Amino acid sequence: MVKFLVKNELVEQVYNDGLIKFYSKEDSEDEYGTPIPGIKTAVLKIWYRRMSARSQDIFEARSLGKDIDFKVAIRGNVEIDTKWSAETSNKAYEIYMKDYNPKNSETIISLKEV
Repeated sequence: MVKFLVKNELVEQVYNDGLIKFYSKEDSEDEYGTPIPGIKTAVLKIWYRRMSARSQDIFEARSLGKDIDFKVAIRGNVEIDTKWSAETSNKAYEIYMKDYNPKNSETIISLKEV
């Protein structure tokens, strides 16, 4: 039996395409003050749903000399820094752009494979 949605019926988004891990890279110093570059620190691990990159997003990124591989959406308004890196399915990505969609209460992140 097929169930049709009633007008104004809420439909929940499912965030089960995989886990994404966000890392912060911070320079630190040893006990003698020597700088140690780029120590990766895990910041956040969360479920996501994969989204396709729109042609408008690809065009805007290419006009700035960047490329977008794909976009992910995570539940809620999560503070994500574009200086962080991301990892999913044993692949590393840099964060190109982060945007909040208040209609669906989700954060959309554009990723580029490193």
